[in-house]
Amino acid sequence: MYRILIIGTLLLVSFTLQAQTTFENTTYRGVNCGVTLVEEDVKALADLGGNLIRLSFPSNPLMDIEPPYDFNEDAFAYLDSVLHWSEKYGIGVVIDPHRYPGTEHQWTMLGSDPFWQDFAWHEHTIRLWEFIAQRYAQYSDVIAGYDLLNEPGVPKPVKEGSPGDLNLLYAKLTEVIRKYDTQHTIILAAPRVMNEAGRGSYIQGLPTLELPDDEH
Repeated sequence: MYRILIIGTLLLVSFTLQAQTTFENTTYRGVNCGVTLVEEDVKALADLGGNLIRLSFPSNPLMDIEPPYDFNEDAFAYLDSVLHWSEKYGIGVVIDPHRYPGTEHQWTMLGSDPFWQDFAWHEHTIRLWEFIAQRYAQYSDVIAGYDLLNEPGVPKPVKEGSPGDLNLLYAKLTEVIRKYDTQHTIILAAPRVMNEAGRGSYIQGLPTLELPDDEH
């Protein structure tokens, strides 16, 4: 079974993720959390019957947003702590870097971001996911998934093979992750496109996604 999950909007209230892990066919119930989470919060979630945390880093990115775009060791140390607490209490963690160099908004990705205009920005993202995959490949199923991009609003129209080609970027990210990590689920968020009401719609973006080649 492919360990890739395509989603419209990642609402971590209750959804089923099918992957060949100890969480196979498990219904997840959890929350989206930032970097203020402490061990007592993880325990409280487990006591309430929750089993999933989507851990996001918009306010303390895993990679510096400004040059020289170094990895943020403080953020990674915090991620390590959350993984330790979560494993202790039986909680799965979705790793969501949330923000990358070339993105201008702290909480979401916009179609106007420089990120979609130059492949050089993608290289930073690829380098970050390569580092994540190397660092966490041998971790247990406490890692419920890798959430590659948060709310990707893409430019319109999109030219295939251009920096605005989300499918091309997903393929590159999947390839670099699988060089080191063949066990953890990869999560692909659908692009946000404008619907007839002038609002961003992830559901309408779902048909545009192409599943990367991934035998794992």
